[in-house]
Parts: sequence; C-alpha cells; structure tokens
Amino acid sequence: VVVLVSLGLAGCSGGSVEVAESTSQTASASGASAPASAAAQASETAAVVLPAKHQWVAAKKAKVQFAVPSAWQVVDADQVAAGVDSINADTKKAFTAIAEAQGMTVDVFFKQVFQQMDLYAASPTKSKDLYDNVNVTRPQVPSLPTRDAVAKDLEPLGGKVVSGAKITTLAGEGTRVAYTFPVGDRALNAEMVFVDNGSDIVQITVTAGSAAAAKALTDTVVSTVSPS
Repeated sequence: VVVLVSLGLAGCSGGSVEVAESTSQTASASGASAPASAAAQASETAAVVLPAKHQWVAAKKAKVQFAVPSAWQVVDADQVAAGVDSINADTKKAFTAIAEAQGMTVDVFFKQVFQQMDLYAASPTKSKDLYDNVNVTRPQVPSLPTRDAVAKDLEPLGGKVVSGAKITTLAGEGTRVAYTFPVGDRALNAEMVFVDNGSDIVQITVTAGSAAAAKALTDTVVSTVSPS
C-alpha cells in the first residue's frame, strides 16, 4: 500500500529509457529477442499478440512480461538497483520535479518509491492531473490474495474495493481487484492483478486518471501477461 500511494502521486514525463523491442507481434517465453526453448513454450506464447501501438516490458525478478502503450517510459529493476543516475537526463529531470513537489530530494524519492519494485512504467502526459502508470512487485505472500483480503488492507486507509474476480493468465492463475484510494481531495482509480507464476506471487498495480482507463490498461495487462 505504501508503494501504491506513492505511485499514485508519481509519474514519468519526457525522455526515454531502454525497453524491449516492440516490433515483433508475439512474445517469447525467454525474452523479446530470444527464441522459445521448447515447442510448448512457443505454442503458449504464440497466442500472446502485441496490441497495436504497444511495447513489451519485462519484470526480470518477477519473470513476467506484458504490454504497455508504446509511448510510456519504463524504469526496470536494474536501473532501480543502480540508482537515479542510471536513467537518462530527461527522465531524471521529470522525477526531480515530482520529488521536490513532495518535499524530498530525487535520490531519496527514487529509493523510497522504487526500491520495492521490479518494474515501473508511466504515461508521458497527465490525465486528470495523474500520470497513468503500472508497477510490478513481489509482495512475499504465501498464497494469492482474495478480494476480501485486499479490502481488509485497503479499507482502514480509506480505500474501497469496487470489484474482484479470479482470473487465468498465461503466466498463471490469479486474482484481479479494482478499487479507489483517496489521496488529498481526490480518489485514485486503480486495479491490482496478482498472479501465481509457480514460484512467486507477482503483483501488478495499475493506476489511472479514470476507472475506465484503469480497466482498459488492466485488460491489456491480463490478456498479455506471460512468462519472460
């Protein structure tokens, strides 16, 4: 939840960073540039079609990949570990402005917000004063959280679960929960997707300027998330 609240206020504007090649129309189970190592993997991932105007992004520790809009900016786990100086100047400038607005240096902001994450991607422009964004973490829970468990965590902090359901993805079985969360005088629209990839529970959190945008972005995540 701490990461969620921070990212509801955060976003990346301008610049670009290295991301997976997005010219291919199918995902590879062993990465965007490597062929599948077995026929079963090739058959499984051949069904994952990259939507138009999207790019593949991979969460290396969580071992999943999915599609986000091609214009979005991406910070991955390697850059998080290397620190804020690992990102390019334009992206660093954007994060500096966000950090200063929250009363902290960009180095402190980067460590506090990103140290728990495997991947962060955000829109280059605001929607209703918010950069639409998605982040990936591994919450270290023993089993897939249910809708009721998520509600129990969010409600004491003012959050409200709107819907929840079990899902099936190419990365594993999962849970999808839509909710709102208050920040200042507004309510953030967000969805959490939890996926059991066989070795970890992976959490993918989408936050957007509207419930419709959060749903559309999460629909894409659910339909494209697959082993990386």
